[in-house]
Amino acid sequence: MKKIHKLVVKAFLGPLIVTFAISMLVLLMQFLWKYVDDLMGKGLDLVIVINFLYYATLTLVPMALPLTVLLASLMTFGNLGERYELVAAKAAGISLQKMMRPLVLFVIGIAVVSFIFANNVYPYAFKKYRTMLHDIQTKKPALNINEGEYYTQLDGYVLRVGKKDSDGKTVHDIQIYDHTENLGNVRMSIAKDGCMQMSKDGQYLVFTLWDGYSYTEDLKEVQNRAKRPFSRVRFEEQKIKFDLSEFQFQESDDALFSNHYKMMTIASLQRQIDTFCLYYERRATEITRLLTSRYNFYSLYYHDTTERKVSDKVVFNMDTNTIIASHAFEGANNLRNDIQYYSSDLNARRTSIDIFEIEWHRKYSIPFTCLVLFLVGAPLGAIIRKGGFGMPVVVSILLFTAFYVLSIICEKSIITTDLSPWRGMWTSAIVFLPIGLFLMIKATTDAAFMDAEVWKRWFGNMFHRQ
Repeated sequence: MKKIHKLVVKAFLGPLIVTFAISMLVLLMQFLWKYVDDLMGKGLDLVIVINFLYYATLTLVPMALPLTVLLASLMTFGNLGERYELVAAKAAGISLQKMMRPLVLFVIGIAVVSFIFANNVYPYAFKKYRTMLHDIQTKKPALNINEGEYYTQLDGYVLRVGKKDSDGKTVHDIQIYDHTENLGNVRMSIAKDGCMQMSKDGQYLVFTLWDGYSYTEDLKEVQNRAKRPFSRVRFEEQKIKFDLSEFQFQESDDALFSNHYKMMTIASLQRQIDTFCLYYERRATEITRLLTSRYNFYSLYYHDTTERKVSDKVVFNMDTNTIIASHAFEGANNLRNDIQYYSSDLNARRTSIDIFEIEWHRKYSIPFTCLVLFLVGAPLGAIIRKGGFGMPVVVSILLFTAFYVLSIICEKSIITTDLSPWRGMWTSAIVFLPIGLFLMIKATTDAAFMDAEVWKRWFGNMFHRQ
């Protein structure tokens, strides 16, 4: 490898690592902002939170790589242009294409790693992340009994504590309603003082009540509320134990979401697509047969067994015409309803196929997108000739936003319109590829494409001519 190639690769590695870290941090902060309500107040262990964020971070890598390559290429060639190293290289007879050659190979390597990651690591990471997210969302909030509030998170019980001492254990003015039999407020315990503490294994919450009463209303013997037996028992000390197993973090089986399209490799997606297509064709054939057998459009409601010449006309009276029209209207209405129903059925099956095909194409399009955005960013950086995190960051955000919006629009159009999956998933990359080639030509010919003075003179001459 030539020294100039080593120089370019070293100049590219630094911005690549920094921009990848920044991109991942920004995406992770967006992720946390979205799911912060699910994480807060659940009393999760630090290990669980770290594992959840780790798998969530892995799922963000495919989105971060294209932006990283675009920003790093812009910064690299912007720095080289700002320090006049591109000018020196061109004076030595080294063209921009020769300087980009090792980086093109390097980005191709990144694209290959991205493909392997998307096909092998991403499905596993998404499965773990999605399973843990389900477990976190279904976990009850951490036990937090506040003063003067009715606590209803314990299944079958309602608790109220009038006052809590500073030690967090001693409580006063306690009310405990037992609803385990789903009969209302028929069992109740109240006490002036008490103590609440966790068992050693953390599986139970134990309330020790002192100087209180237990009230019980019997609903089984007498239906009339006024005549029901009612008992009151005074106690010096009473212990009530609550099961807290439902507050523990329960890990679900990973197979719970194993059929999700994002958790499949290319081979699994292809098998699923083939299966769905086979079912779709069978269903379409079955619907055609059902409609054909159900509606005989050539049947006549009037039958005449007498022989009649071809030229003879069949004459119906008014009652017969009314019956025929009524049957025709009813048949047409039934046919329309059946067609709408079966069309919805086939459209739903077609949507399922499209979703899996979208994910299949995504695994190939993201690596190709990295290469396309490098071909856009590298010559654009050479034209701008500005390094650092100023102009390159602004231009990168604008370009990536345009690319991302176009990708989302095309992807949504696959579901809402008749746009084929391969067109929807590859349109954004195909659109940006000629833009990159155009910028490459401009950068090679040293065109002042991004020079503000050139644009001022051009607009000035245009208005002067008018």
